[in-house]
This record gives sequence, structure tokens and C-alpha cells, in this order.
Amino acid sequence: MTMKNETLLSIEDWYLLFDRLCNERGYRNSGTLASELGKLAEKSGAHDYEASLKSVRNWREGKHLPQKRNFALLTKILAVEKDRDLQRHWNELYAAARGIGNNGISRTEIGVTSADKVDRFRHRLLWLTAIGAAFFAGIVFAAYLQGMYLPPSGRTELVMKQGETALIHAGHGNCGGAPDWNIIALRLPNAQTGVFLDGGTRTGFSIACGGFVKTRAIRFMARAPGEEAFTLFGLPKRVTVE
Repeated sequence: MTMKNETLLSIEDWYLLFDRLCNERGYRNSGTLASELGKLAEKSGAHDYEASLKSVRNWREGKHLPQKRNFALLTKILAVEKDRDLQRHWNELYAAARGIGNNGISRTEIGVTSADKVDRFRHRLLWLTAIGAAFFAGIVFAAYLQGMYLPPSGRTELVMKQGETALIHAGHGNCGGAPDWNIIALRLPNAQTGVFLDGGTRTGFSIACGGFVKTRAIRFMARAPGEEAFTLFGLPKRVTVE
């Protein structure tokens, strides 16, 4: 047994042995090995190459393990079969990394490491989050088109002409039904350029309530030209009447 083989047989992790063999067999560049792997697997597309390159890099860093088919191809590419002792060590380390016991049954999904499962879970979680966000946006947009939705904070700035009316704010009660207009009216400021009107009940999304709630819309009717700023339920508003 040569000193080089003794060194290889002393390696105790499959990914380290794999990386060492890559370097010794002329595959220091992972891209070269990925190309060779693609040829043997009969996958020569650009997408296939990128996938193989990513896999090779992950294998060399110990992030993932190759599936059985790729493991067999790597065994051939790296000429592991030419040395019985090396091949035995190569196979034993791979089996240990996969968590295979003496009965030959893997304690994890065949060819898939725990890191793979974490990545898959993350991708699924991101995908579900994106779907949920899109669904929520669709509901809000549909409600907006039907004239049913106004954010509780309303609009912060209005530019109007005399005689026009526009929604300026919407407030909700204690996450229940819409508050009564008489209660809302008592808390309205005195405006110089117009008056506040009851805008009826609408639907708004409340962060505090964690969902859609019934709100009391407040409309502003422009009566006199000018510009003024006031606070409406703690929120700054600016109105310009032309």
C-alpha cells in the first residue's frame, strides 16, 4: 500500500475523501467534474450543467450527499474501482454519511440529507408566504375596485375644487362593528375650507385587529378656497381647495 493510499484511507468523512480525490484526479475545478458528470448522465443542457455544478460544490463542502446514481457515476469518474481498499473505504464512508445501519436501511430519506430537507422546507414556506401575500393583495384590490375598501388611516393629502367631496379617513371601533357617526363627529376638528360628512360603513384592514373590520368612513366637502392642515384622530391631514 502506497503512502498516498494510506493518507486517503485515514480520512474519516466521505465529503473530505471526495474532495481529496477530486484534487488528485485532476478535478480541482468543480466545473470540469460537473461537465463530466453531465456527459455520463446524458444531461448536456445549460440548466443541467448549472444544477450539476451546484451539486458538486455542495458535495465537496459536505452540505449534501449525492443520490445512488450520482454516487455510482462519481465512483467511475474518479476511478475509485481500481483500488479495492479505497473503494471499500469510499463505500463505507458514504454509507455512514447516509446513516445506513447494518440492515442496509437508511435512517434518512435515501439520497437526501437533513440539509436537503431544511432547504425544501424553506422553499415551501417562502412559496406559501408568497401565495398568501398575493391572495391578500387580490382581496384588497377587489374590494378597492368595488369602492368597499379604505385603509383606516385614509388619505393624508387632498387637492379639491369647491363643491367636491372625497373620502379622507375611516375609523373603526374595538375590532367590532363600525362606530356611530355621532361619536365620530364629536372628535372632528373645525375645518376652515370645508365640512366633514358621514361616509357610511366600509371595510378596512386593521393591523391592531389583525384583519378586516367594519369602519366608519369620513368624507370631506370642500366649500372655501384655501389650504389648511389639521390632525384627524392623531394623523396629519392637508387639504387644498382650489
